[in-house]
Amino acid sequence: TMPTLVALCGVPGSGKTEYADRLKEDNPNFTVVSLTAELEKVIQSTGKRDITKALANVFDQIYYQLSQKHDVIYDAANLKTNHRKLILDELRDINAIKEIHFLNVKKETALIKCMEQQTIITEARLSQLINSINNNKPTINEGWDNVINITIPEIEITAELQNAIDNYYKETNIDNLLSDVIDEQDEININFDPADND
Repeated sequence: TMPTLVALCGVPGSGKTEYADRLKEDNPNFTVVSLTAELEKVIQSTGKRDITKALANVFDQIYYQLSQKHDVIYDAANLKTNHRKLILDELRDINAIKEIHFLNVKKETALIKCMEQQTIITEARLSQLINSINNNKPTINEGWDNVINITIPEIEITAELQNAIDNYYKETNIDNLLSDVIDEQDEININFDPADND
């Protein structure tokens, strides 16, 4: 049987990591590869946010695991079509079922989740990312074998919760170096050749 790659797609606060953990519980054969975890290692070793290095490491890991017939969950935002196509391009010569699971979340729920996880993001930035992905949802035409849409349950906002949200986002206005959202200022320059890593 062919291994499966499940790439996740969703804004910060959409619950990607929780969802990955649930998938792994259901199928212990899954290996989770996280862009945020890889970025953390790169920042620790180089002192800077080198998204190219982090992505190259991630693709190395995914390629290796799939070549060993292990199922893989790729935990990253994957908000833009060209970033999603990059995954498929890098893995084009490996035999695997390639799925993308889009976690569709309402802004209020994502705001609460980001606050709970202490994610560094502004409310305006989160709104922008949600609008962007809603106009740019993953499709079969990108080259996936399956596109699965998951609707994340809404969290009811009480007055107390609204107050906490207002306070949290009032203070949040610094860059998050560990964000798995790839931005315009992130230079991506990948020449990925799995043969280099034998």
